[in-house]
Amino acid sequence: MASLVISDNKPGDGTIVGSETVAKSPPDGYTLLVATFAHAINPSMQPKLPYVTDKESAPMILIGRSFNVLVVKPDSRLKSVKDVLDIAKAEPGP
Repeated sequence: MASLVISDNKPGDGTIVGSETVAKSPPDGYTLLVATFAHAINPSMQPKLPYVTDKESAPMILIGRSFNVLVVKPDSRLKSVKDVLDIAKAEPGP
C-alpha cells in the first residue's frame, strides 16, 4: 500500500503562521506539525496568539534535538543568563 505525504511549508512570524494553519485544520489525524523550540516559547513571547498552544496541539514524538546558544559581544554587560533576566526585569520594554 502506497502512502502519500504532502509537505506544505508555511514560514513566517516565528512559526506562528504554520502553527495557526495546523491548529485551525480539522482534527482528522491527517495534518501534522513539525514544531521547533519557537512553538513552545511563543505563548510566553506573543501576548495574543491566534491559537491556544496547549489546547490545540499535543506532542507525538521527538524527532531531533538542538541546542540554543546565547551569544553577546565580549564587552557586553551581560555575562550570564541571570544577567539577561535581571536586566529584562529592571528595564522592561527595550
